[in-house]
Amino acid sequence: MEIVDIFDKRTQNQLYILKEVFMNHGIVNFKQLSTVSSLDPKTITLLWEDITQYITDDIKLDSKHNYLIIRSQIIKDSWIYQLCSKLLLRKKVNLQDFLNTHYISESKIHRKKKQLNHLISYLQLKIVSKDRHLYLQGKELQIRMLAQQFFWSIFRGIEWPFQEIDFKKIDLFLKKTIFLDHKNLIKEITYMEGAYNFSISLIRFNNGGFIKKDELPNYTKKYFSEFSKLEYIRILLRNEFHFTLEEQYYFLYSLQMNPQYYLDKTFFSQTIKALKKNSIDTLYIYNELIKYFNLKEINLKEFDIAKAVVLAANISATIYHGFYRDISSYLVGEYFEEKSPNLLPNIEKIVLQLKSDNPDISFLNETKYLTIKYSEAYALIKNMFDFEPKIAILVATDTSIIIEELIVKKLTSIFSTYANVIFLTTNSKYSGTYDLVIHTAVTINHVTSDKKLLIADPELTDKDISEIKEKIDKIVKIKKFSNNSL
Repeated sequence: MEIVDIFDKRTQNQLYILKEVFMNHGIVNFKQLSTVSSLDPKTITLLWEDITQYITDDIKLDSKHNYLIIRSQIIKDSWIYQLCSKLLLRKKVNLQDFLNTHYISESKIHRKKKQLNHLISYLQLKIVSKDRHLYLQGKELQIRMLAQQFFWSIFRGIEWPFQEIDFKKIDLFLKKTIFLDHKNLIKEITYMEGAYNFSISLIRFNNGGFIKKDELPNYTKKYFSEFSKLEYIRILLRNEFHFTLEEQYYFLYSLQMNPQYYLDKTFFSQTIKALKKNSIDTLYIYNELIKYFNLKEINLKEFDIAKAVVLAANISATIYHGFYRDISSYLVGEYFEEKSPNLLPNIEKIVLQLKSDNPDISFLNETKYLTIKYSEAYALIKNMFDFEPKIAILVATDTSIIIEELIVKKLTSIFSTYANVIFLTTNSKYSGTYDLVIHTAVTINHVTSDKKLLIADPELTDKDISEIKEKIDKIVKIKKFSNNSL
C-alpha cells in the first residue's frame, strides 16, 4: 500500500493526473488521460482545472522538483492529510473544530477513522474518540516512527511541513550534533531526514507526548554512560529544549539507528565496547551475522558499511515494533523481490533460525524488518544473486588473449548487478558446463545452437548487450522452471 491510498478519491485522481502529465513532459492530452485513468473527459477537465491552481509562473510542471512541490501541495489541501497530521503531532484533535474547518460530516470522519485503524492496528496503535476529541492511542515511540514515515513519504525534504518549528533553529542544533566528525560526510538527504525526525519529537514533546521509561531498554542509562563523546549532546538537549532524560536517550538512539554513525571509527569501537560491557543481545546477534557473512578479517569500505547496517538495524528493531522498513529503505524490498527474488527468503531463514536458537531475544521478532536490512548488508559484501540460478558463459572470440580478457571484464561489470552470471575464457579454470558461448566469428565447423551467440564486434555494441541480456533472461527462466519441477 502507498501513502496516496489513504486519501479521498478526488485527491488520488488529482495526483494520478498530475503524475501522468509530468511523465508526458507537461503536455496535457485529455483523451489519453481519460483512457489511462478510466475517467470521463469532463471529470479529467475538472481535475486539471483543480491542479492548475497550484501551477504558477514560479512553479511550472517542468522539473521533478516542481512536480514534487505541486504534489505535496495537493496532498496538504486534503482534509485527510490535515487529520493525520494533527493526530500524529498533537495529543488530541477537537472533533467539532475539525468538522467546522473542513466542512465534512461526522459520519465521513468516522468511516475514515475505521479505515485508518485497520491499517495501523499491526503497530498496536488506534485512533479513538472520547469527549468529542480524537486521540491516537499507543506507545509514544510507535507514534513517532509512524509520523516519521508519514511526513517523509509525502515531502521527502522538498519542503518543511512543521509550521510550529523554526527550521533554522533545528538546523543549527543538528550541525552541532550530527556533524560530530567532519571526516565523515553526511548526505544532505540524510541530514534532512534527521531534521524531520527531531522536529517530530520536539513537537510531540511540547504537546505532551512523552516517552515513558519502560519504552526504552532497561540498560539504556548504563549503556550510554560509556559514550563520553555523546554526553555534551544530552546537555544541549536538556538546556536548549528542556528534554526529559528519556527524550535525551531517545535522540542518542536515533543517531545510532543511522548506519553512518558507525562509520566514525571512534563511535564504532565505543558501541562495540558498550554493548559487550553491558552484555546486550544486539551484539551477540551482530557477531553471529559477522560469522555468517565472513566479515571479521576484511577491512574494506563496503564491509564497514555492512557492519554499520547490521548494528543500526539491531538498534531500530529494539526500539520500534512492527515496522518492516525505515524511511531510507522504502524501495529495497521491492528491488530485491524483482532483481533477486531468492535473496529475501534465504536471509529470512537465517533470521528465523537465529530467532529459534534465541527465543528470549525479543528484537528478533521484527523478522521482516531484519530480513530486509540484513539482505542490504549481504548484497553489499557478497552477491545478491548468490541464491539465484548460476549461469556460466564462455567468451571465445577471434581476438587476442588480452582483448578477450578485457571483454570478459567489461561483460562482468555490465551484468554484475543483473544476474548470477560468470563470464569465462578458455584460459579460465572452470570444470562445469557452459550455458552460453559467445563468438565473434563463425568457422566452417560452426553449428547453430541456442547455446551459442554471435556478436558483431568485440567492442560490444548496444545491440550485442541487448542480445546477451535476452539470452540470460531465457536461461534464467529455463533454470527456474527446471528447479521448480524437481
